[in-house]
Formats: sequence, structure tokens, C-alpha cells
Amino acid sequence: MRTLRRFGGGQKTFYIYSEFEEDKPFLDLMRKEFEQRGWKESSELPVDFIFLYYSYERPCPIPDTKKSKLVNLIKGDTFEDIVDAERFLTKFKHHSFIVPHKLFSDKVPFINEECSLFPVSNKFLTTTSRDGKLFSLKRSIKNSEEIQTYINQHPQVKKWMLRHKLDNPVLKGGRIFHLNFIIVVKLNPYSIHIVKNKLYTKAQAIYSENEYKTNPKTFATLELVKETPEFFPESFPDNWTKEETENMNTVLENTIQTIFKEKDFKPDNNSKGGYFIFNAFTRLYDNAPPIIFYIYNIFLPSLHEHLVPGLMRILIDSKEHPDFKKITIKNESLIPLENNFKFSRFFSFNDKFHIKINVTGYPTYSQANEDKFTGFLQNIGLEKSTSFPVRFIYLMGESTYYRNRFDTKGSEWISLLYGTSKTVLTNKILLHKEFKGHKFLVDSEIINNGISPNFKGIHILKPLNGFRGEGIKITDSKQEADKHLSENVKYSEWIIQRYLDKTDLLDGYKFHFRIFILVVAIKNIKRRVYVSRTKFYRIAEKKYKRGDYHDTEIHDTHYNKKDEDYRFPEILPDNWKQSDAEKIDKEINQIFKEVFKHQYGFKPEWNALNGFELFGADVIFEEKRPYILEINTKIGGGGNIDYFKEGLIDLILNNKPTDDFEQIL
Repeated sequence: MRTLRRFGGGQKTFYIYSEFEEDKPFLDLMRKEFEQRGWKESSELPVDFIFLYYSYERPCPIPDTKKSKLVNLIKGDTFEDIVDAERFLTKFKHHSFIVPHKLFSDKVPFINEECSLFPVSNKFLTTTSRDGKLFSLKRSIKNSEEIQTYINQHPQVKKWMLRHKLDNPVLKGGRIFHLNFIIVVKLNPYSIHIVKNKLYTKAQAIYSENEYKTNPKTFATLELVKETPEFFPESFPDNWTKEETENMNTVLENTIQTIFKEKDFKPDNNSKGGYFIFNAFTRLYDNAPPIIFYIYNIFLPSLHEHLVPGLMRILIDSKEHPDFKKITIKNESLIPLENNFKFSRFFSFNDKFHIKINVTGYPTYSQANEDKFTGFLQNIGLEKSTSFPVRFIYLMGESTYYRNRFDTKGSEWISLLYGTSKTVLTNKILLHKEFKGHKFLVDSEIINNGISPNFKGIHILKPLNGFRGEGIKITDSKQEADKHLSENVKYSEWIIQRYLDKTDLLDGYKFHFRIFILVVAIKNIKRRVYVSRTKFYRIAEKKYKRGDYHDTEIHDTHYNKKDEDYRFPEILPDNWKQSDAEKIDKEINQIFKEVFKHQYGFKPEWNALNGFELFGADVIFEEKRPYILEINTKIGGGGNIDYFKEGLIDLILNNKPTDDFEQIL
């Protein structure tokens, strides 16, 4: 006589199913986990747990789960907002993790720059299989006429997405990649778990910008499942540090919080309780947040066999597992609802700018350089404005101190930063404290009591807040040093250090390099640091000779007293060879990489979304050995900076590499 099993009593039962043979190892691992818990596999419904895996082209194999307890079938507006490509793009359009785009079905939008064209169906963002073709997309399209021609060739596609071209993809082993990871949502009670280690799914071919437009091997990223798996953030992308990778991982988790913060999920197919395993694909770009390309309502079991124990721990045991991180929805930790900073011209930012250069005592000089910079911005299509927000704010000189004059109200870019790192690096005393003992700084002592220490030989006194060489004293006498301190009480803090009297010379004149350091700080993203490839000479008035240290025109190099515009490496110092110049150029970049390596405390000023700032680093040489004199925020209103303006704009507004700067971090 057959014994009837009452649902909810006796031995617990499960039912698992996949129509794909390659998923058998995943299902076998699930069976093993159930057997260890004493569960029994059954096809008689209802059961305590159901796992179904099937494709879009076929209907659900179980149209009615007959009130089974926990089934991977859920529904609701939030579910559709996530897995329906068009709804997902529309709902999160102005978030930083969405590719800037335009959706259209009939009227072709006007474009005047290179974009990509993708088909959009309700489930897939980048593919359509209605006509048997996997990819009906165009990665390089330059005008509206090309768009019309292409969509006429694909009448089966009813809706299209025009996406701005994404530059500078982050690479792994020289290849483009997606991060593939799963998100587990469980109902009653509601919980979200995200896998900690995201799987790199890499393209087959090495990335190149030209090949990427036409060759699927450079952009299709699901073909290499037989490779030894690599996981983010355990394994870093090319040229990334541990800190950068971990920071991006945090941003990615915050993104998932934003997407899943609404809880309108319900069990489907008459099940009592539901869960779902979403599959997210994200891509990383330099100077950009993680871009979520799509979140599928299917995942690939063959890629995630190693996660079966964690999944079972969460779903069956209702406990946490080290492979997953439980996401807590807290509004204060979410990424702000803001336009994508990198591609804002696709959204509501206008192409306007505000510029003000004001160097006290030099009104003609200031106005001339402001006019030059204004002209350049207008030539590239931006309009000058005093109303905010604008796309680009550039302030220099005393204009940077007008904090009570205006509020940027969320403008996209501003040329001012603040933060702990800026304070440390631009304060002579803090700089020497931070990097005490490093070979690129001359040994020094700090004076804050108005009395110099005992010293022998030629030394130099520098006030903390000195500018344009003011307050500097070269002396070999403690008595003379103390007298100088007493006569300059307006400066409360000083540095005293050995004077470099065997400095390298240019045409017999003492010099130092003015090197521009560009720091770019983007909200929620790691900072970037660039060093100017061209270094500018600052040259003393008179030819150098040891001794006569009271003649500042021999020793003071804070102004380029000579009319000539000397640049390195076009012109080399005395007795330097080309090989010396190449070696020292690399050494300078390495020095500033060391200085900025752990400095993440940079933030945009005045409510702007993103910021950048040019710092003037002064480097002097003694027998071809470089020493940092200071890193300065006061770089003047024009002069050498005019040399960089085109590269600066390309880098900041268009995110394009430039020959003017070399990225070091």
C-alpha cells in the first residue's frame, strides 16, 4: 500500500531541473548538498524546494508549482524593472552605472559624433535572436544616415538604443572583459546577497580600438570558460592597485544596493515562497563608475559550480556564507541620483562654462590669459555663462578664494580640489613630515619657535607660507639665521635644510624645473594623477657661482628672469646627455608616483560633481639627482599653463589621452 506524504511533514523533498546538458555538474553538486541534509529528490509536487533552469525560447517546464515552499520564480514591478532591458534603461537612465543612451523606434536621432547602435528587446539589451542572428549591432556609426541604413537592414528589431562611444576600457591581460556575478534575492523574509568574487569573462583577442569595432573576438566575453578562472577583486585588472580594485568593488556593491532597494517582489506560479538568482554583467572604464550592461533573469550554472555550497547555505539553511556578502539597504550608503559625470552631454548639462583668472597686481596679464582660454573654450562649442550649473568651471589666482561669491550648484567640473591629501602635499612642513627620510627630499628640520637649530655649512631658510621666493634666506651662520627669523615674525613656521650648492646649471645659470601635476577627482571613483611631459625651466637672473649667497639674483630661481621660453627635454642642462634626460624623466615620474600613491584625499570644491587641479611641482637637481622643493597651488594665471590648455580640455571634458600629460596613477 502506497504511503501518502503530507506536505510540510516527514522527509523534505526537492526538485531540480535544467534543459542543458552542460549544467549537469551544477545540478549534481546541488543533489549532493541536499543529500547531506537528508533531503529526497522528488518530481511529485508540491515539494519544499524547486530549482528550474530553462531558456527564453521555451515555456517554464512547470506551469503550476502547486504551492511548493521555495521556488526560483518571482514576479512584480521591481523584478520587471530589472530584467526588462527597456524598463531598466528608462528607470535608471540618469544613474552613473547606466550607459548614456537614447532609445528610439521610428524617428532616427541626429548625431554628429561616433556612437554604437544596439537592438533592444524586452529581455536582451544587446542581442536579438528572432531571425537567428545573435548580434544585430553596429559598434561604430557616425551619422544619422548610417543609422537609417542599418535599421532598414534589420526590420525584425522594433526598438534601438543609440549609445555614446565608451573609451578606455579597463583590461585584464590586455583583453577586454566583463565582470560576471550573481545576486541572490530571497523573499519572506527579504534578503539580498551578492557574490564577493566576481568572475572575469574575457574576450578571446587582445584589445585594440580599431579591432573592437568589427572583430567579435575583441568584445565577445563568454567564450573563455575553459580558462583558469580569475576573480575580482582578488585578482587586479591591468595596472590597477589593490586599493583601486577594492574601492571599485565597494562602488559596485553600492550600485547593487541602488538597483535592488525597492522590495516589490512576489512569489510566482502559485508557490508559497520565492527566490531568484540574477546574473549581472558589468564593464569597467578608466575615469568612470562600473557600467551595468544588463542584469539577466537567467545565470550560467556552468560558470558558477563553485558557488553551490554558498547558495544552499543561504537558501536552505537561511544563514550567511563567506562566498557572499549580505547587502543591507541603507539610503545613506547609496550612490546619489546624479547624471553620469563622464557622459553628461547626453543628459541635462548644458555646454556652458565659467572662467575667471585674477592674479593680484597683474590685471592686464590676467585678462589676457582669461581671454585666450575663453576663446579656446568657445572655439570648441562651449558658451560663457555666469549662471550655474555649468559644465566646466575654471578659476585661477585670487579667483579661487571667492568662496562667498557663488555656488556651483552641482556643475560637472571645477578646477579646484580640497581634502587632506591636498593639505599634506602643498604644505612644505607637512610634506617633509610625511616623506621624511625619502631620497627625493633634502634633509630638513622644522622651526616653530623662532630659533634655528645648530647647524654647519650653508643652509637655506624657507617660510611655510612664503610665495615668490619671499622670506627665503641662505646662510652659514646660526646667528644670522636667528636674526632673520626675528625680522620676519609674520611667518610662524619655517624649514631649514642643507643648501644644494652643487646644483646643475643651464648655460651657467642655476635653475629648477616647474612640473605640472594634474589630479582628477571624480565622485565615488578613484583619483587619477598625471605628470606634464614638458618641464619648464625657472632660471636665476645672474650666472651661478658658489659663494656670495646674499645676492639673490644668483640663487633665486622662482621666476624665469630670462626672456627665452626654455623647455625640457627640448633643451638639456649643461653636461646632460640625451640618455641622462630619459633616465631622469622616468625617475621624476617614479618620484611623483611614490608621493601620490597613497594620497586619496582629494574632493571637488564648492558642490561641483567632479574636480581637477593643476599643481606646480618645483624640482631642483644636484649632480643630476632630483629633489622636490615644493608642490604649489599658486601656479599663476597663464604663462606656461597656456601650453596645456588643449590637452587639459581633451582630458577632462572628453576623457581623451593627451600628449601633454602622462598618467602615473
